[in-house]
Amino acid sequence: MIRETYFKSLSHFELSTGSQALISCLPLMEAIGSSPLRTLCFWFRYAFSVLSIHRLFQTINSNTPWLISLQALTLSTFEIAISIPLSTFELLFNFHELRTVRLSDLSITLNNEFIGRIVDARLEEFELDGSGLYDISLDCLEEFATRCPNLSFLQLSVNATDVPPIRPSPPRHCTAGLTMRLVILSESMITNSGGVASYLLSLFPELTVSYVGSGWDEHIKRWGEVVRIVSLARSKTDCPS
Repeated sequence: MIRETYFKSLSHFELSTGSQALISCLPLMEAIGSSPLRTLCFWFRYAFSVLSIHRLFQTINSNTPWLISLQALTLSTFEIAISIPLSTFELLFNFHELRTVRLSDLSITLNNEFIGRIVDARLEEFELDGSGLYDISLDCLEEFATRCPNLSFLQLSVNATDVPPIRPSPPRHCTAGLTMRLVILSESMITNSGGVASYLLSLFPELTVSYVGSGWDEHIKRWGEVVRIVSLARSKTDCPS
């Protein structure tokens, strides 16, 4: 039997659901599989099972047209405590044209190894938000600078207590000459403001940095100093000789 298809011109699909409704949506996901989908958003606001989410991601991954049409992916698991296995989550990163990735409140351990596996040369925006299990160190940013020459926006929490050595040759982002905006989220630890600022500028010469947080502890103060140093460096570069 030939599967009937619907919404053949659909370019945006957004789903906010729980476990039972999610299973009910799978036939719909299959029915729109031939559409040239460009943006896909999932907002999981209620309890769901690991099996249901795995089946959903398998369905998405099996829609061959999406592998070459999808450009933006948003995934949020707000107020959900269940952990998504890494093997399941990685099913979402087989898309060949993915340019924008937004991940929020994921109950999954995101570390340098995972970032290295999902970062792609076409990536332009990567946004990590919320209270997930994040263990990302400063040298992970080199993955973005080296492999993503078109990157213009990066938001994440990072552990900057150890500053890596500055590489002898510039990464691809340096040669691309693009402006890059970096947003550092609260709870990002740091010890050496000057060293961090120099390292960031070695990766992204056309950089602007902002810090999102509240309060007044030493980490916030040091990130504020990073913002000041980077801004000063940019102003000197922008001034005509």
